[in-house]
Amino acid sequence: MKKDEKQLKSFRENNYEYLEESFWRLRLDSIEKAKKYAQAHLIKAKREDKIAKIADAYFMLAYSTTSRDESTIYLDSVISITKDDINFKQPASAHIIKANDLGSLGRYKEAFIELDRANFCANTSGNTEQLYTIKYLIARLKTDVGDYESSSEILKDVILHFEIENDIRGRVLALWAYAKNLNALKKPDSATTIIKKAIPLSFKTFDSVVYDRLLLSSAISNYQKKDYKPSLDSIIKLNGINRKKLNYDIGTNVLMHLYKGKIYLEEDKDELAIKELEKVDSISFAKAYFNVSIRENYELLINYYKEKKETENQLYYIDKLLEIDSILDKRFAFLTLSINKKYTTPNLLLEKEKIIESLRKNDSNREISLVILSSFCVLLLLALFRNYRKKKTDKKSIHKSIARKSERGYIIDRETTKRILDGLLKVEKSDLFLNKDFNLTFLAKTLHTNTSYISKIINEHKQKTFKQYLIDLRISFLIKKLEENPIIRKHSIEALAESVGYVNASSFTRIFKNYTGVSPSEYLKKNYP
Repeated sequence: MKKDEKQLKSFRENNYEYLEESFWRLRLDSIEKAKKYAQAHLIKAKREDKIAKIADAYFMLAYSTTSRDESTIYLDSVISITKDDINFKQPASAHIIKANDLGSLGRYKEAFIELDRANFCANTSGNTEQLYTIKYLIARLKTDVGDYESSSEILKDVILHFEIENDIRGRVLALWAYAKNLNALKKPDSATTIIKKAIPLSFKTFDSVVYDRLLLSSAISNYQKKDYKPSLDSIIKLNGINRKKLNYDIGTNVLMHLYKGKIYLEEDKDELAIKELEKVDSISFAKAYFNVSIRENYELLINYYKEKKETENQLYYIDKLLEIDSILDKRFAFLTLSINKKYTTPNLLLEKEKIIESLRKNDSNREISLVILSSFCVLLLLALFRNYRKKKTDKKSIHKSIARKSERGYIIDRETTKRILDGLLKVEKSDLFLNKDFNLTFLAKTLHTNTSYISKIINEHKQKTFKQYLIDLRISFLIKKLEENPIIRKHSIEALAESVGYVNASSFTRIFKNYTGVSPSEYLKKNYP
């Protein structure tokens, strides 16, 4: 008999409590050693045909692997064998871990569904600790989508509960999440107070990840207070800790470089700053880490290269930001509140077009210069020829303009009509029309045409006014999302209005009722009771 088999056999002779305690105690030091206790637990439980204990073993095995896919398989096994026989811990714990993993991947719809299932199981079993863990994760997801105020209110309740229950790790995590919200709300002094309270407690948890996050939060608070030296000291300390780790939190690492770059910019150390900001870019794309927090990194790079008049680099990072926004829009669709973007997608597109046009002009100027240097005579002949062609073209344009007038107004040529219709199709497939500033002028600029052409083409080819066209796009989009996503059905009327570009809830309600025949609240009650 092999050594491992003998060891497993000896482990199985112990009771379940000993095996579980040994697993969780050893897990932080050696996953491989801990895994043997989980395996022994599973063999013992299967031989004794104890469903709850089998589920506990699968749950421990989910924690004994670094493979997310393998962990998911174990968690799904837990859920499968306990879904019809809910006990005090399972399957709620498995749903909670899955929700946490999905949230970290930006798959918010699925994460909320898992939390909803976990909440049902925890309520059924009466497990209060799980209910508060679920509340904590809901708060974290709300933070991720920018709902800091709502998240903070939930966290206050969670912090109080963990304090009463003397759950130090739960309390520290909730304090860190609360401090993170305070920083996001630009309340660094309040955040610092919370962090100072949490750091001593974090040492008692022996969880380095929690301490790392608190250290980063401290750096962000000091940065906001313009205390750059202590902020940089915290980041350098955090960087030193991360270098010693085989695995570290990607989000923490990305923000560490972002704030290091921001500090160097404030200290006029541009070269050092750009190196840090470029690290954020390389890490984010290498690890597929796309979060709202990294948008600022690209805005800083775009501004820097704009000031340096390095248009190619500016254009490069505009394209990067457009790509990130596309990813974020899909991830955060209908879960996010309005994110304050200095560079919105339409503005980025306009900025990009200006740069391209500028490059074209520069290329044209260089060509002209070469022509001038090579032959003044050729240039003169070219100028005369162009003047002749211009007069001829202007004459033709006048005749065409006169010929195209009719009782209904200007007739738009086929090429222009097709170009605008193609542009409208692209707009309809995007989310530009959800922007609160989206109007006829905005659309005309986006499609590089004029408002008269846009209005006429929509009237003739869509058989509606621009106003009705926009209402149709927004309300039909909202109805589709309500059907697809049960989470947004719980949003307030104000939030629903904002999500499709309306700043006034009463106007939105009136528009929605005219479109569907019932108010938004009546529609929700009728279709999703």
